[in-house]
Amino acid sequence: MKLKKNLQVGVTMKRDPKTEEVLQDFQYKNFTFYDNKRFITQEFDKADDLSRIEKLVKKIIQSEGALFFIGQRASGRTVIDCEKPDVFKDLKRNVDKGITKEEIAKIFPGHSFSRYVDLYFEHMTNELELVINFLPNCNDDVLEKVVDMLNQFINNIRIKAKSPEFKVTLNNYQRPPNKNYQSAMGYINKLLNKYQRLQVLRYDFHYKKDVDNPYQTEIKRKENYSQAKKDFKHFLNNTRSNKIFANMVGYVWKLGFDRMTGFHYHLMLFFCNEKKIQLDVNKAEMIGEYWNNTITKDKGRHFNFNKHKNQYKALGIGIIHRDDVKARGYLKKAVEYLIKTDDYKNNARVIAPENGQIFGKGKIPKNSK
Repeated sequence: MKLKKNLQVGVTMKRDPKTEEVLQDFQYKNFTFYDNKRFITQEFDKADDLSRIEKLVKKIIQSEGALFFIGQRASGRTVIDCEKPDVFKDLKRNVDKGITKEEIAKIFPGHSFSRYVDLYFEHMTNELELVINFLPNCNDDVLEKVVDMLNQFINNIRIKAKSPEFKVTLNNYQRPPNKNYQSAMGYINKLLNKYQRLQVLRYDFHYKKDVDNPYQTEIKRKENYSQAKKDFKHFLNNTRSNKIFANMVGYVWKLGFDRMTGFHYHLMLFFCNEKKIQLDVNKAEMIGEYWNNTITKDKGRHFNFNKHKNQYKALGIGIIHRDDVKARGYLKKAVEYLIKTDDYKNNARVIAPENGQIFGKGKIPKNSK
């Protein structure tokens, strides 16, 4: 086996701005809010793990040749080195944290996983995890075997990623959110073609946290989904007649799920605003309270994004003028987050029981109000 000397291992990994934005938006969707205090959930931590795993697998797929080899430090100590130090670092991080598919499935019991994430867990064996854990205590003979195991792990992922089967399943997994995003933007662009200005309100409609009985069992998820679906249908039906929804011309929604609060809805409401009147924040809050108190009978809770604009640099809500390119760009980004971010950057996707609908939008009004 070829010996290479004095190759340094260890680089500081920082999240790229895109990932940071997505994870920041995810915080406001999945943290629990009570009395203006934020409670961190395990979902956020595991979402970060999923994002890192997908990036790691993509790096492996794009790499070439044997990555791992026996190296030697200046002190004469024999170690395992890697052509791509960040790959080795991420692998050790995952093993050190004890990240397993079973553990993540407990945090995301109502989700399917990214094909890249599946690919990682498919080839990360218990034996490989064990030897990575005990690397500091391995002798030279064992290190050579570990190098072979690590390179085989890398090669297996590359081979599978090139297979027609993987490409088909990857395409099938990526298609729905992209299709839903295009559908939502097409709908919103038609609204802006019809109305010079729109007032955009953005909400999350949840149920109160169930700490004692989290929504992990399939039976409980089905019961929760049935109730959430019924409540949300009731809410949308009432937008046609209740005066607090006066001048509302459309909506876009996305179903979400977490194990403590169950199924929930991410929602944008669009109001005709030809006179450029800023809707009163209290009225916007009334809509959220309407979900909490009237629709769910005090079992619900909501988060009003319009009330917390200062927490975002580019929120994409409020008054959006047809000709305001910058504001429309922010709105486009907000819609992308609404459609995709709750799927943890597409690494774990919500599954509605009985193939239920996870995305919806309104219809373009026939007559101007």
